[in-house]
Parts: sequence; structure tokens; C-alpha cells
Amino acid sequence: MKATSCSAWGFLILIAAAVRGIAAPPWTEERGQVTDRSLQTVTVPSAPATLTLDQALQLGFANNAGFRSAIAALLKAQDDLRVARQLYALTLTGSTGATHSGADGDVTRTDLEGALDYEMLSGASVSVSVLLDRLDSEESSTLELVATQPLIRGAGRSSARYEALRSKYSGYRSAILRYFLSRQDLGLDIIKSYFSVVLAQQQAAIQEQGLAQADRAVQDAEARLKEGMTTRIEVARARLSQASRRLGLTRAKQSYQDSLDVFLKTLGLQVGTTPELTTKLAYSPVSLEVEALVSEALGNRAELAIEELALQDAQAAVRLSRNRRSPALDLFGSSSSPFSGGNGETEWTVGIQTRVPINSRALDEAVRLAERERLLAQRSQTEVKQSIATQVRSRVHALESQQATVQILEQSLEVAREKLRLADISVEEGVGLYRDKIEAQDEVTSAERDLIDAQIRHYFVVLDLRRAVGRNVLEGLPGETQAVEPAAAQVEPKS
Repeated sequence: MKATSCSAWGFLILIAAAVRGIAAPPWTEERGQVTDRSLQTVTVPSAPATLTLDQALQLGFANNAGFRSAIAALLKAQDDLRVARQLYALTLTGSTGATHSGADGDVTRTDLEGALDYEMLSGASVSVSVLLDRLDSEESSTLELVATQPLIRGAGRSSARYEALRSKYSGYRSAILRYFLSRQDLGLDIIKSYFSVVLAQQQAAIQEQGLAQADRAVQDAEARLKEGMTTRIEVARARLSQASRRLGLTRAKQSYQDSLDVFLKTLGLQVGTTPELTTKLAYSPVSLEVEALVSEALGNRAELAIEELALQDAQAAVRLSRNRRSPALDLFGSSSSPFSGGNGETEWTVGIQTRVPINSRALDEAVRLAERERLLAQRSQTEVKQSIATQVRSRVHALESQQATVQILEQSLEVAREKLRLADISVEEGVGLYRDKIEAQDEVTSAERDLIDAQIRHYFVVLDLRRAVGRNVLEGLPGETQAVEPAAAQVEPKS
């Protein structure tokens, strides 16, 4: 009876040690950002009648087919981490049966066993099992406790359980970062697709206005021909300009429809509808400091955090390979106490076991391989830093060039409009050629198209720069009525 009491106290002491061993490190307290509901199968929805940029982003994140793989990867990493956090396994086994043994007749036996296996982050393990055995009218029950504690190999940060938890947490952090990058990339694609449709729509509107001007020019030229104020070749030039404008409008409408289909496909909506895009974009030049942006990028980019996690994995692989090459020294103990039946005495065992690897080429090669992988991970981290700095500088140069382009095109549009005004006055006064007016109209239309294209391309470069610096591209998006469409501000020439 005394021995049984000692065994129970020993059991409680080992369980207390196990509880201390499972104290989760701070980095295991992360929580998931998505749920399985994000992957529920839905039919492809139709596009609404009107669509703001914010609504487009929400629809894209909910329905884009490619983005689901990033969600699934993050959910899997969450599940893997949840499994790694469970340090115990509880099993219950039962059996019953009858045995015929000749003259002894039928013998009925029933067994019921419960086992708790617990593995601590330190490498220690505890196994507790209770066995209930009934053989006809005879019963016996036993409590068995087995514990081991590595002292050298497989202990502490080199234990299998600690490394499994560290590895799964590293994978979870990497999945969060990759999810963020996938969300950034999809958001960038949606914004660019949205304003590509807006650009194509505005280009078509300019072509429609240009065609209306060409129609009026043809009518005016024919009226002047009847009055003998111009020649047939001027009328032919006006008709050629009209045909060119009509062809340009046809191509602009095709480009608009193609851009709209690509946009709806990116959102995961049914292709073929024509929603009205209501978010407008205003051109706003920005001033830049290259070195400050490079420094910000090196502190913000998720790719560097992923490289840091990869380097930590490589360092852990070096630590584990060296640990496996070390001699093993394990402390072990066991205790078995019968509750009923048997002789009623407690048996216990305590000892130390050692294993020493001698001349193991596989272990030595594993260490060398892990060292090489660590060096490669360090080099990869350096290369990513260089690539990020190059990307930021390239985006800054592109933005400066695009702002200069917009400024030049604004001046060109002013010159083209002034030229059209002067040509119109010259024709009205009978001192100018009608072809000069037609050419001026074509130049105004071309300048308007180029300017709108350059302004929206400027915003695309701004988005690329935000992405390169590591900022959230979904912040600071254009509002609903931020600007008037550039096409609405053009000057109507006199007919």
C-alpha cells in the first residue's frame, strides 16, 4: 500500500514537470487570418450595374480562382501548427473474447487499456497506461508509468518535438507573408484592370467626339465646295479623316470590351456584362527621396521576412545535424503498480542509457550539407536585398520619367488646341487651308488620348512603387468623385 502511494506521488510529479515543459513560447500565440468559409464553393456571380473600385476589390478577393490557393495554403499551415501544438496522445483500447480449451471449457477474457503519451518540448516523454484485465471471475488492474529524458542528443532546442513546433510555426509565418503578397498582387491586378477599363472607356469617348468633329468637318467642307470656297481635294481630305476617326472608334470600342472582359475575369465574375465603373482618377505628381524609399523597402518587404525565416530553418538544420552526430545520454525510469490481483508489489526501474556514433559518414555529410544550405540562405538574403533596392530605384526613375512625360503632353495638348483655334479662325476668314484645320483636329484628338494614357500610366507606376517599397497598395485608393473625366474638359472647335 505504501509503495502504491509513492507511485502515485511520482506520477503527479512527472505530470507537473510535463505541464511546465509545454509552456508555449511567445511565437506560438499567432492566430489565423482566414477560415474555411473563404473556400466555400459558389457559382460565378454576375457583375452589378455600377461598380466602385472598393467593391471590385471585395469581389475579387472573394471570387478570384487563383487567390484561393493562397487561402488554402494559409489554412493548411494553420492546421499543421495546431497539430504540432498538441503534445499528448490519448488512446483507449478494449477487447473481449471467449476461448475453448478442451476439458477446461470456455474461458471469457475482457481487457480494457487507457494510455496517455506525452512528449515535452525539452525532449522528455511520459507514458501512463492503466490496464484492466478480467479472466472469468478473476480481475487484475495495473498502473504503469514510463518516462525518459535525453541529456545530450535530442534535448532542449534540438529535441524532435521542439523542432517540429518551431518548423510548423516558421511555415505558418511564411504562409501568412505569402498570403499577404498574393493579396497585394491580386489587389494590384484588380486596380490596374479597373483603370485600364476606365482608360479604354475614355479613349472611346474621345474617339466618338473626334468622329463627331470629323462629321461636322465633312459637312462644312461640302457646303464650302458648293459655294466655291474650297476644292474637291479638301473635301476628300475631310472624308479620309472621317474614315480614320470611324476606324479609330471601332478599335477603341473593341479595346474597351476586351479590357472589360479581362477585368471581370480577374474579379471572378461572369464575362459579358457591362457594369458602369464610377471611381475616377485624378493626376497628382509626387516628390521622391530615393534613399529614404530604399531604406523603407528594406524594412517593410515581406520577401525579406520570408528569407529570414528560410535562414532560421537553415540554421536549425545545422544545429540538428550537429546534434545527431553527438553521443546520446538518456535518463529513463519506469514504475508498475498493480491495483488488484497479482502480488500487490510495485516494481520500478531507473537507469541511464548511452549511444555513441563511431565513424558515421552519413552524419558527417549531413552536417556539411546543412552548412552549405545555410551559406546559400545567407547569400539568397543578400541577393533579395539587392533586388529590392534595384526595384525601388527603377520604379523611382520610371515615376520621374512618367511625370515628365505627363508635363510634356499637357504642354503639347495646349499647343494643339491653340493650333486648332488658329486654324479654325484662318479658315473662317478665308486665308487658311481647310486641311490645316483637319490636321489640327487630328492632333488635338491624339494629344488628348496620349495625355489620358500617360496620367493613368503614372498612377500604375505609383502603385508599382508602393508595392516595391512594401506598402499596402490597398491604402489611399481614389475616391468616387475625385476628378472630372479629362475627355469632358476638351475644347470644342468651331464648325
